[in-house]
Amino acid sequence: MKSNTNIHRLPFKLSLLAISLFIMMSAVISPALPLIMHAFPTISHVKIELLATIPNLGMIFGLLISPFLNRKWSQKRIILISLLIVGVMGTLPVILNNYLLILISRIF
Repeated sequence: MKSNTNIHRLPFKLSLLAISLFIMMSAVISPALPLIMHAFPTISHVKIELLATIPNLGMIFGLLISPFLNRKWSQKRIILISLLIVGVMGTLPVILNNYLLILISRIF
């Protein structure tokens, strides 16, 4: 019996993997915190550790606005736009050398 769903297709599997990686994004930076503290000696340790927890704020904001976005756009479009934003904002800290800009990029 053939199903209507596309759960066995590669794009579905890749998007599911990308979403699950997004959930783990906040924990990924934890091993790099000592290096970040060394790179920004004038920033307090508490503010540096905030880089590991601030992505949760962005996730909460995304969960709150998702019902409104679902009324305007399809889920596929929302997921693709979200993954694009996460991809761009996730790679920005590689080229940034300003703590405040890195913090803002971690929110998104």
